[in-house]
Amino acid sequence: MKIPYYEILLNDTKKIKKLVWNINYRARKMGLPASLSVEELTNILVQYEGKCAVTKRELYAEDFTTDHFIPLDWKIVGSCKENIVPMKGGINSYKKNMSPFEFYYRFTMFGRRDCDENWNNLITYMRKMYKFEEKVDFFSFIRFCWFIQKNPHYFLMVGQPLEIVKNMYLSIMDKYSIDGKHNYYTHKAMRELDISFFLENKILKTEW
Repeated sequence: MKIPYYEILLNDTKKIKKLVWNINYRARKMGLPASLSVEELTNILVQYEGKCAVTKRELYAEDFTTDHFIPLDWKIVGSCKENIVPMKGGINSYKKNMSPFEFYYRFTMFGRRDCDENWNNLITYMRKMYKFEEKVDFFSFIRFCWFIQKNPHYFLMVGQPLEIVKNMYLSIMDKYSIDGKHNYYTHKAMRELDISFFLENKILKTEW
């Protein structure tokens, strides 16, 4: 009888320490924050009972992976407790560096709708981890993280941790809010992604 891999991890200190080291190393070698701890990964695995966050199916040694919700290729946020979920290897490979929402849209394009509840639960969990009260704000933040890659000043954001990226997002959204509501879809906000705006608002570190 196969044993779910997370049960093996929770009972093998060396294995889970090695897994955490590998997760952090992937971020570290790209110059990204790498702060995930054994305790944090343990809590994440317990939260999902070691199952795939998308399908809720058991994960065994041959198909167990952890996914960075905001992809490492975006070169922000990195390996932290807010950004890690367990995921089946094949699904993780398919997701690659896509936006989470684009990934799920494509995942369901051909009638795969049996995971909607799991996906909604995942988004609720991630929204709480990222400390957004409203789903629409969380969606806008993820879209913002994707959008800044396309900005000519993107290099300023490389390697920034979640807190700084989120503060920048909130500062820009507050500046262009309408009736107290964030209006992400105005590209005027995106045009404010310049050095002077960053430094005036002390959003980015200045010791470059």
